[in-house]
Amino acid sequence: VSVLQEMPNLHVLNLMGNPVIKKIKHYRKSLICAIKGLRFLDDRPVFPKERACVEAWQRGGLEAEREERQNWNEREHQKIMDSVNALSALRERVEAEKNRKKSLGDEGDVAGNESGGEEIVIADDLPGLEEIEDEEEDKFDPQPV
Repeated sequence: VSVLQEMPNLHVLNLMGNPVIKKIKHYRKSLICAIKGLRFLDDRPVFPKERACVEAWQRGGLEAEREERQNWNEREHQKIMDSVNALSALRERVEAEKNRKKSLGDEGDVAGNESGGEEIVIADDLPGLEEIEDEEEDKFDPQPV
């Protein structure tokens, strides 16, 4: 293990079938702790969660490993719940906006948009449009020579 520790660029290691595995106590955990840059060991990747749990195991044994695993699980669960809550809030805002537009459309203030997409703006209603159109027409009018 000490020889492998001295290889800073060692990222992938496959010792499957090698008899040395039986001689290393807590083989996977020991190698993950010893080789900080290891990303893949034997037939499995080394995920950040596993590395954190193994490092906790190294510091404080099985109890520390269990605690770290529980903390990771809680953080992952919280991330999922935050995403679900954000999606739910977004859905509620979109639904409220649709209802608002629908109620305005029913009163005749805004033209309804059946597709549920963005509001359609009629170009004739834009202020200053005539001046822009006149400028564009002048660009294409032939100038006398």
